[in-house]
Amino acid sequence: VMGDGLTAVKAKMQEIKAKGFDASNVENALFGTLELCNEMLERGFKFGKLDLYRSEASDFIIEGDTLIPPFSAMDGLGGNVAKQIVEARKAGEFLSKTELRKRAGVSQTLVEKMDEMGILGNMPEDNQLSLFDDLF
Repeated sequence: VMGDGLTAVKAKMQEIKAKGFDASNVENALFGTLELCNEMLERGFKFGKLDLYRSEASDFIIEGDTLIPPFSAMDGLGGNVAKQIVEARKAGEFLSKTELRKRAGVSQTLVEKMDEMGILGNMPEDNQLSLFDDLF
């Protein structure tokens, strides 16, 4: 939501506020984060996308007027997995989604979510090469 701009952040805040006491604990925690996002956007900052090779486990990175979110900002990705990704990438680039899952201990569900968010770019499913890829 934070990467979708000020309007999206305010809309989500209104949605949670409208639920009142029916809002879940997760939504209430999200509301606090959205308040911070709103403040940063109002001050002219932008939010970038999560980046497999630049995002930190739990700290935002400031690049000019853009804030790059940490892995822990991703819904469903906990602090331990975030740290494992940062540690695993020190060994070099991830050549495939399978390698990301194995080296960083990321679940299939999170890899799929990262792929949907565009974090993995054109990363292939596995490392296997096919002799026939270039023939057709």
